[in-house]
Amino acid sequence: MFHPRVILCPTDFSENSTVALRIASDLARQNQATLLVLHVASSLGAEGLGYGEAESRLQPEGHVAELRQELHRLAPAEPGVETRYLLREGDPAAVIEQVVREQHCDLVVLGTHGRTGLDHLLMGSTAERIIRRCPCPALVVKYPRRPEGTD
Repeated sequence: MFHPRVILCPTDFSENSTVALRIASDLARQNQATLLVLHVASSLGAEGLGYGEAESRLQPEGHVAELRQELHRLAPAEPGVETRYLLREGDPAAVIEQVVREQHCDLVVLGTHGRTGLDHLLMGSTAERIIRRCPCPALVVKYPRRPEGTD
């Protein structure tokens, strides 16, 4: 039987990642595993900021602190689950693969946007790149869609 000891759950702070995090947390609790919650920023100094906002930031450390707070806020540790938070910079798929190797992860649980067709072709798929490169099993969680006409 498969009993992961270290589970990695990358997050981009999206709803898809939140669903994947709930599943990763449940799996960590059931297997008494450590849960690693990872956010990969494109740039720790000015991710998602407009030019004016980036100019007004005197210290990149402030932005890093904000990202850490967001990571803890969106992925609070559950009782009984050892949770560690990681913040890295770079290409998400490459960084996730590196963290899996460094932390000796047994399982990666990640959300996907479920894009198909032209969207998939143009946007690529981080989840697909991770599955191909990752040295451990990966569980891809597709965000549940609501039926047409319900909101």
